[in-house]
Amino acid sequence: QEVEEFDSAPAGSHGGANANNTAGNDDSGAADDEAAAPGIDAWELVDPVDITKKLPDDYHEMVASSKWKERKDAIQQLHDSLQKAIRLQNSPGTGDLIQELGKKIADINIIVATVAIQSLGLFASGLRQPFTPYVHSTLPALIERSKERKQTVIDAIRLTTDAYFAAAGCDLSSIGDHYFTGATHKNPQVRAESNHFLRRCLAVVPARPGKSDIKRYSDQLKVGLDDGDAGVRESAAECLGTLSKLVTAKALEPFLEGIDKIKMDKVNEHAEKATIKLKAAAKPKPVVAAAGPASRARPAAPGSRAPAPPARQEEAVGVSANLPPHIRAKLEASAKAAALKKAQREGNPIDEFLPANDPPPTAPARAAPAKRLAVGTTSAAAPPARKPPGVASASAAARPGVKGKPAPAKDLGETIKMRFANDDSLDEKIASALPPSVLAGFESSVWKARMEAMDELKEYLGDQSVSGSGVHPELVIRQLARKPGWKESNFQVNARAFQIIEWMAGEHSLDFTTGAAALSVPPLVEKLGDIKLKVPATSALVAIAERYSLKLVAGLATEPIRSQKSPKVLADCIAWLDTQLIEFGTRGLALRPLVSMVKE
Repeated sequence: QEVEEFDSAPAGSHGGANANNTAGNDDSGAADDEAAAPGIDAWELVDPVDITKKLPDDYHEMVASSKWKERKDAIQQLHDSLQKAIRLQNSPGTGDLIQELGKKIADINIIVATVAIQSLGLFASGLRQPFTPYVHSTLPALIERSKERKQTVIDAIRLTTDAYFAAAGCDLSSIGDHYFTGATHKNPQVRAESNHFLRRCLAVVPARPGKSDIKRYSDQLKVGLDDGDAGVRESAAECLGTLSKLVTAKALEPFLEGIDKIKMDKVNEHAEKATIKLKAAAKPKPVVAAAGPASRARPAAPGSRAPAPPARQEEAVGVSANLPPHIRAKLEASAKAAALKKAQREGNPIDEFLPANDPPPTAPARAAPAKRLAVGTTSAAAPPARKPPGVASASAAARPGVKGKPAPAKDLGETIKMRFANDDSLDEKIASALPPSVLAGFESSVWKARMEAMDELKEYLGDQSVSGSGVHPELVIRQLARKPGWKESNFQVNARAFQIIEWMAGEHSLDFTTGAAALSVPPLVEKLGDIKLKVPATSALVAIAERYSLKLVAGLATEPIRSQKSPKVLADCIAWLDTQLIEFGTRGLALRPLVSMVKE
């Protein structure tokens, strides 16, 4: 009876309104998302639905029942309600529903497990970014369950994991550690499915991975090419082929040394068949051809001794010719800054790299790049000669006698201004600004009460912002630092706190000052190594960088990163910084403190 009902169950369907948020029920998964790109996202147009109000009162008792039929009926009710909702509200009870479903992934009854897996995918599609914290708590169980032989279960897992990746913003860092857990699993089917999952993710990523990620994934996939199971070998070859299509074969070649010709031919064959959402990278030959004429047509600057530096600059810019305009602009600015520094170092003319309305610098040769790169500084005084290029800022120029490790405030490009002092009057100001129920909830020893207080705070801040009497973000952050505190043990409470910071930084109607940024960045940086909080912490830091500049965030993050003791946390922090340098560019950054930190 169980087998008959299972075979007739709609096990592959993330149907209804959420169908457009998943990638299909075959192995192509996320790779086929390109073919179904709607012009209008219905999710953005509808009001969110509180799914907790659609369930019967005895839902939780039924889910915990010892009878599989009762468990299945309860979860099926939830599944049917989720299919009718396009967008879901992240209400206080939503987290409990998701955690209960996560426990049912490993249910002994295959029908219960399948419907629970499908429901998790619908939650991911309906919640999107707020679902991200639950990716890290439920994805390991999905990977473990992928050893199941029933194809309907595998199809449901593929759909749900694709929805997870989409909810996490198609960020490879959100699934990286879980992929390696699956790729090294003792069960060959789990290893093969993990490789398939990575391949589908690579097919839809919005940006090419960095060298460190390419090396990590290619090293593991090389091991998969020598696996004793044919399915694992084939999936590893397919994944390497997609990675090659994404980053180009030339970029991947240094990481594939030692692979024999037969396996390499297999990888190349899959690379030709692979489809990716990102536009194919430019081939080296056209880039050189485009760079040559541009460099020859550029007129020589007065008094120039050799046209080589401009040519090298054009070549660097040419690499980004086929990238999206906003990324290309950042890379061009970064390349121009690098060419300026090199020309200055070699004593070549720098007129080509300066704007037409900018007179050539009159400072000593090694001080010129510092003056050009210190965007946001207000002091016209030249830094002392002993200071390295790119480090001196307005505050440093005013205090030339300071020595030792650079303090974060030296290279921020913005003046840190605190609106409120941490004195006896602060309690009174916070009490008058925030609802008493929120403050009482933060004091509770029950984590659910603290989470509900965080949700109430977010709703209250939104209402105040709409009415034009918004609460000052610095007061909110000071309260979050006190209670529940940055050492909060429950990741859901922390994730909501980080989401509030991200929202305040992106809400331009609020006065999110540099003081609020200075209070927020250190605790956010410390959570970059937490697998459950990495994504919300990264989103909040990016929002602050977009509000002000990467220079401000990097300057505030240097000391917290330097103070980390755990090698894994330190590696995650540096990987985050590497990603931001690629996204924002190095224009205006004080690079010497960053280089010094990395060397240490």
